[in-house]
Amino acid sequence: MQQKISGKPFLYPTVPAPGAEKLGDMMISRTLYFDQVLERALGDAGQVVLMGAGYDTRAYGSLRTEGVVWFELDQESVQGHKRDMLSRAGIDSAATTFVTVDFSVDDVFEKLAAAGFDPNVKTVFLWEGVTLYLTEQAVRKTMRDVRTHVPAGSVLLADFYADRMTAVAKSGALSKTLDYTDEGLGFSLPLTRSHESTLTTFVESEGLELGESFFMGSTDSKGPFMVVAEMVA
Repeated sequence: MQQKISGKPFLYPTVPAPGAEKLGDMMISRTLYFDQVLERALGDAGQVVLMGAGYDTRAYGSLRTEGVVWFELDQESVQGHKRDMLSRAGIDSAATTFVTVDFSVDDVFEKLAAAGFDPNVKTVFLWEGVTLYLTEQAVRKTMRDVRTHVPAGSVLLADFYADRMTAVAKSGALSKTLDYTDEGLGFSLPLTRSHESTLTTFVESEGLELGESFFMGSTDSKGPFMVVAEMVA
């Protein structure tokens, strides 16, 4: 919050130069990169879909734009608790459309259509902190689904993680936490060498065009540990 008010961080957290991020900078840097692209992309969009929205509050802050319809997708239990907390905090969520989705079973676009989603309107999809828990097949299916259900110029924003990062997570103390929460790590990209061409090839393989991208930790000799990517339909 202090970063957005003053334009720079005070004491903690720090915001390193692009490419110089360390793992400890991931959360704040990732959010800032997503918001930077989202703020620009909203100028040409009529809808925003938060996929796996969790407790994301973007729909209730400065990014909310007049005339843009927001949809939040997540499990019923998460949405119920979130809406209760928003109500207790005095935050009006009436303008947000909550769509209950079981991502392992439901057809997301069928659920969206039933909730009033317009497939003829340019849309921004925000897919933050999700892909590393999915299989490659599931990641690719979502990319294809977005491309085939929205008009040209729509945007899918997502983060992808490097093989070296998921390998460390699987072998370290984090692995026990993931086992406890039943969150196994899945998809990642080989970003150690030629990370830009690796990402471009992957995105274009599903018929999308790579827009802005932010490779975090790219100044490290081992390559970036993750990337925030804008993919355009």
